[in-house]
Amino acid sequence: MRKMFLPLLCLLPCALLCSCTSAQGGNNSTPSTEEAQYQTVERDGKTAVLLEDAVLTDSYAALSDENGQRTWTDLSQDTPLKKGDVVLILKENETTAQVYVPTGDAPESLYGQVPAKVLSQNEADLQKGNLASVSEQMTYDTIDGQEAGVFSGMVEIVSREADWFQVRALSGGDPQLVWVPASSVSFNLDATVHDREPQ
Repeated sequence: MRKMFLPLLCLLPCALLCSCTSAQGGNNSTPSTEEAQYQTVERDGKTAVLLEDAVLTDSYAALSDENGQRTWTDLSQDTPLKKGDVVLILKENETTAQVYVPTGDAPESLYGQVPAKVLSQNEADLQKGNLASVSEQMTYDTIDGQEAGVFSGMVEIVSREADWFQVRALSGGDPQLVWVPASSVSFNLDATVHDREPQ
């Protein structure tokens, strides 16, 4: 079943100024004061993982009002990404890939370009990435420990031990660390992503 990312972004621009980071925490970025006219489009995002550290350039994000109307905003600083970070490829050519970076709640949408050569869509490489998804999966407080509740959604993999992953929810504001069987996660995060296009 296809998934759709619907960025429910902060209503206060200042929150975006303070929190635009990589999936593991990067440098702050400030929106450009230039306002360009863009239309919102849907693109098929393909899961990829960074094979080495890289910098997200030509970065931008979106602000949404209470009616869900998006305003696309250029960011004035580049964002560092780390080996193992997971992105969704929206467009690519021989040298560059336009990507969406799943970052949870702060903010939910971060876009930019990275060199195509640092990305892999190989399944074995994806399994080394720091993001995955689970569906209706029971979580545990320790390996083979007490049940901690059922969870569905995207998770950040914090540590790996034997056939278990220690994870936390990527969004929702819950920092709780729980354990799930490695066999229960999916590294295929392909999804339809909202993106911008010049009018």
